Amino acid sequence: MFPDAPTTRGTRHLETLIDLKERGEPAAILFLVFRPEARCFSANGEIDALFAATFEKAVRQGIDIFPLRFAYRDGSIIYLGRLPLCA
Repeated sequence: MFPDAPTTRGTRHLETLIDLKERGEPAAILFLVFRPEARCFSANGEIDALFAATFEKAVRQGIDIFPLRFAYRDGSIIYLGRLPLCA
């Protein structure tokens, strides 16, 4: 879940992407996830309800969401794949 603290900046970034998409531009966001137990990705509405609502709007608007899972092993960053959005 993202964020782990309220993020007005994160909400503004999503609003910018929504605006771009509404003007017909492509828009995407990457989330780099370094949690080995992560199985899916969602916005953390308990921590930041405004970010979560804006994230859901971004999803509805068709912004490409890329939550990518990584691990740090032996001094290297290992790509583990794309996480689905939680249902």
